[in-house]
Amino acid sequence: MFKEICPGSIVQDWLDENKISIYYEDGLAKMMGKTEEWVYNFLSGEEILDEKVANKLTQIIGYTPYFWFEYERQYRQTRARIEKYEAKRKQETEILLRNISEECKRDEERFLRHIYGKKDQAKLEFTKTNTKNQSLWDWFWGKSK
Repeated sequence: MFKEICPGSIVQDWLDENKISIYYEDGLAKMMGKTEEWVYNFLSGEEILDEKVANKLTQIIGYTPYFWFEYERQYRQTRARIEKYEAKRKQETEILLRNISEECKRDEERFLRHIYGKKDQAKLEFTKTNTKNQSLWDWFWGKSK
């Protein structure tokens, strides 16, 4: 998701345009003095751009070190905002699913109470059906797994 907006995306475009690989023997890894793994991680946005990398990219590709630092800063800020938003959405989803699950349990209990007329009996039957690993529907219609 983040790969499209990281500084490595500019480098990847440059590599593609110039038909240069990332490999150490003849590619960007050798030019940068880094391992292939580091280059791959940089291109995917996992490695943080530092002063040495900015200077090396300026020599190899162009632009200015300031350009690379600013792009990196904006990328990290955007990534942090997106991760914060996704964490909030995940938390909201978990709360919603928990509420739905509790509501479903209440509905099943109401259904069983309606059938048996007693809350304790309904709980007993509900417990039996769940410990047998059967769905309420299968239990109600007499189907066993």
